[in-house]
Amino acid sequence: MKPSKRLNQFDFSKSHFVVIFQTALLLVSLLVGPATISQAETSPSKQLQMLKMLDQLDQLDSMDLEDALSRAQDCIYSRSYGCAKKQLKRAKRYAHNAADRQRIDNGWRDLRAEQRREEQEEEELIALEEELDRLRDEQEKAKRHYARKIQEQPSSSGLTGMDVYNRIMQSGLEMRQQLQQIDRDTNAAIRHANDVLATQQRQLDAKQRHQQLSYSQQVQQQAYKQQQRVQQRTEELKQHRRERQQDLKRDRQERADQLKRKREQDKEARLARQRREKEEEIERYNRFYSAMKNGARLGAKNCGGTVVTGSLPSKSGYGVFSTLTNVHFRASCPGGHPSVTGVLSNMTGINTGCYGDTAKIDLPCKPEQISVQVTKVVGD
Repeated sequence: MKPSKRLNQFDFSKSHFVVIFQTALLLVSLLVGPATISQAETSPSKQLQMLKMLDQLDQLDSMDLEDALSRAQDCIYSRSYGCAKKQLKRAKRYAHNAADRQRIDNGWRDLRAEQRREEQEEEELIALEEELDRLRDEQEKAKRHYARKIQEQPSSSGLTGMDVYNRIMQSGLEMRQQLQQIDRDTNAAIRHANDVLATQQRQLDAKQRHQQLSYSQQVQQQAYKQQQRVQQRTEELKQHRRERQQDLKRDRQERADQLKRKREQDKEARLARQRREKEEEIERYNRFYSAMKNGARLGAKNCGGTVVTGSLPSKSGYGVFSTLTNVHFRASCPGGHPSVTGVLSNMTGINTGCYGDTAKIDLPCKPEQISVQVTKVVGD
């Protein structure tokens, strides 16, 4: 766990730590005297640097979080789900608050939604393929059906010439039993009947051939129409599949573009918010340092040597991160003598005389004659 997270876990803010450290510094100064103040004053500065480093680590974590979430969305769009899961797990390491965790949860929801969407697309394509297979089977069945109908067509119909001849011969015998004298007429009738039967047989054969040809043409025509319907339906399904794939691709591209625009808008909003917060922070510090400069009360004192000491107004209520202040001053004697400058580093603002905030100066006049002016107040 990172140090910044440990501070958040114990609800121990940086400003609290600075206040406690300043109080400890004051107690040390009271116990060990002004000779060791300069050594103790370095610790708050180092502590402040450490706290600033923690802030920088938080900012780096935030950048890593944004990078991981952005990469996860790109992986989701490209349907590289293993990559997306890896980036979301990576983002979890940089989540510091509920808002960060909510964004990661949204990423997991987007991942599951894209997986469901891909499954639905696959199901639609499978259904189209099954429909095409069904139509192909139907076409094959139709071909076999019409081929069987052609094979089962009867080759002929009606009486044969021999049947008619036998009947005529039977009639001729009966006539000979009754009238022997009409043999020649009967033979003539038989010849005539044979001629008639031959003519009828030729006509029947021609009719049958015409009927068979017509039936075959009808079967082939029906099979052709059925095949045309199947091919038309197949082309419609293929066209539908192509259009559906284009629609899905276009939909994914639109969602990717929307996601990209949203990321850009979020980034712009985040940068604007950071700039606004930075400007507000600068404004707070400016108000804080201005108030410290206007309210500072400095003077000279004899503490085994001439030193500058004094007090500052209350530091609370300004909403600033650091309450460590460096007070710059100019001290001068009356009568036009040269002035000197100095700084009270990390001034606590509590006037404890020789055991508080002091800075040595060297002027020819007495401490009570020295005039001390605050020139500026800055942070560490």
